[in-house]
Amino acid sequence: MISQAKFDICKKKSFLVSKPKDCPHYLEYKDKLEDTHGAKIGAGNTKEAIIDFLDDKPIGCGQLITVEDLGFSHNLFETDAGLYDVLFQKYAKATKYGVLILVGTLDNFKKWTASKACRKEVEGIPEGRLFAYIEHTPEDNPTDLGYIVHIDAENCDASATVEDGIGYILWNDGQYYHGELRDGIRSGLGTEGYLEGDKYCYYDGEWEEGMYHGKGKKTYANGDVYTGPFFEDQMHGKGIFTFANGDVLESEWVHGE
Repeated sequence: MISQAKFDICKKKSFLVSKPKDCPHYLEYKDKLEDTHGAKIGAGNTKEAIIDFLDDKPIGCGQLITVEDLGFSHNLFETDAGLYDVLFQKYAKATKYGVLILVGTLDNFKKWTASKACRKEVEGIPEGRLFAYIEHTPEDNPTDLGYIVHIDAENCDASATVEDGIGYILWNDGQYYHGELRDGIRSGLGTEGYLEGDKYCYYDGEWEEGMYHGKGKKTYANGDVYTGPFFEDQMHGKGIFTFANGDVLESEWVHGE
């Protein structure tokens, strides 16, 4: 099923694109990267993985190739999703940098996450070959909007868009962080979302060295909410736990108990 001609075409491309099904600005992001102004390269492992990628420089027309360009899609493999994933990963291996999840916004990233097929197609992508394109909001940074960032593909540390300031960290299982960063680590005020089954849990509050630490609010997938202090990722101090059925527990918590 692997076409040598298409494999050879992929060798001339920078990335194979993975994208959410309904991404309204997909072509706009593609044009920005290929022809308009490119993107900045995120901090940490991102710079190590694509060391010869130039900040704010277009990568060239046609450098982002899609499965549609290669003549296959999820719709053609409804009865054999495994074969689709094999093809996707083989062609991705041939490209210069690997796979680029082209989302642009956090909402689009969550759409991508909601597709089990999208998450499945990148499961076999090795360390250092999976990236995402996401834009800072004007509130984050009014001048440096577009970033390519390394994604955690094998349970290693994902990389932030910026070392210091307000930015993003994304993981291939749908987890994300948006907030303050120090040395590329979650520190200060920020929001985390992560999947529990098919629903998101959220933490919004203070962080220190990548952990919940200080005042915060934790919203669970079942609708339960805890509001109060945290210490090293655990509820610790006087807090309020509001159950989804409306019951409220006000209590002193010690290391999560």
